[in-house]
Amino acid sequence: MRVALEKMPKTGHYLNVSNAVASFEQAYENVEKSGCYTSKGKALGTQKTLRRFCYALASGVALSWLNLRSAISQLEKSG
Repeated sequence: MRVALEKMPKTGHYLNVSNAVASFEQAYENVEKSGCYTSKGKALGTQKTLRRFCYALASGVALSWLNLRSAISQLEKSG
């Protein structure tokens, strides 16, 4: 995917998709680095504060994903 993004034009809706991908990748990496979830999808945190933190990070990933889907839809409609 990275190669395809590097070859995309850096204007208009293409730029929106590229930015949305970068945002999603960053949000996902934050969840991975925080240790909130294992590779099997199980929450590690048992403390209430940690669970809330992990849920907040997961919400950020979900919003980034929706933004990416929206950017792709806009690109499809434009073209």
